[in-house]
Amino acid sequence: MKGKIPQEWRVVKIKNIGEIITGTTPSTKIEKYWGGEIPFVTPTDFTSNKYVYKTGRSVTTDGAKHGRLIPKDAVMVICIASIGEVALAFNECITNQQINAIICNKEINPDYIYYTMLFNKNKLIRWAGITTSPIIKKSTFEKFPIPLPPLPEQQKIAEILSTVDEVIEK
Repeated sequence: MKGKIPQEWRVVKIKNIGEIITGTTPSTKIEKYWGGEIPFVTPTDFTSNKYVYKTGRSVTTDGAKHGRLIPKDAVMVICIASIGEVALAFNECITNQQINAIICNKEINPDYIYYTMLFNKNKLIRWAGITTSPIIKKSTFEKFPIPLPPLPEQQKIAEILSTVDEVIEK
């Protein structure tokens, strides 16, 4: 990691801050999986908002069983094509395979991780390398280093940046 961070901060790999889940798409050939109440998040649902509030498609409970359910506030990062786009899950949802979700441990603030990933987007893009369709494999994504302050500092940093975002959205 380049640059200086405060002494009490650590540099950790993403896999050490929570569970990483790569999304999966339930079969589109099985009609009973689609059109339910559970949001199905794809990269096209990401906007400039912090949260994905609305999705183009949704799945049923049966459909969700064939996906990987992630909780509200999971940090979703696009790792294929539009690498580094990031958003938080507004509700429990499933994602497609282009998205890795970070389900943060209790001592990790998801808002802080959201802003950290947003700040490190260009670095993540560089990790993908130059290919026709850029991709960050889950095993590579899990090794991505991020600065991690103690939880109270994570919360304060996230609170300040969230306040700025709310003003911008208005």
